[in-house]
Amino acid sequence: MKRTKLLLVALLLVGAANTFAQESPASRGLQLSIGAEAALPIGSFKNDSRYKFGGGGSVKLALPVASVLDLTVSAGYLAFGSSKLSDLDPDRGTFTAIPFKAGLQVHTPGGLYFEPQVGFTQTKISKLEGAGVFTYAANVGYLIGKAVDIAVRYEAMASREGTAIAGATNSDVSAKFLGLRLAYNIPFARSK
Repeated sequence: MKRTKLLLVALLLVGAANTFAQESPASRGLQLSIGAEAALPIGSFKNDSRYKFGGGGSVKLALPVASVLDLTVSAGYLAFGSSKLSDLDPDRGTFTAIPFKAGLQVHTPGGLYFEPQVGFTQTKISKLEGAGVFTYAANVGYLIGKAVDIAVRYEAMASREGTAIAGATNSDVSAKFLGLRLAYNIPFARSK
């Protein structure tokens, strides 16, 4: 039943994207964006750990599949640190996250887009065992002149039932954060 609902939502999304057609996928072309990221932990990730801020970078490839719909794949690197170095436990260091995500980017007239994503994140804290966790995110972004991409997102690295992300969350709690991405788009393979 869940698969049927998910398929129905995907078909409605593609139908809606074609209804508000802006340009053909071929004219929009393949795009690669490279950007800097900032992250602000929220919820228990902020309260139960000493990590207050994160920064890093990411690359994203967007493949047009419909008039206003792109399939995206992305990879990145985020490092979270404490706001005060003296707060860090000597047995714990920087919390690092390497996310690999896929998503659907839905464009609206005027440059605004929405992008749900799912994927896998490899997490690690120095001197502690790393873990691979399921990740989901929701982005809202704006393209300025098709060259500059500014996006905000909510992202969660979900721990498995009964487990925690070592050093970052308590049992059964996801590590959640708000992110900001500023990127430069490089267009490829546009047809005229």
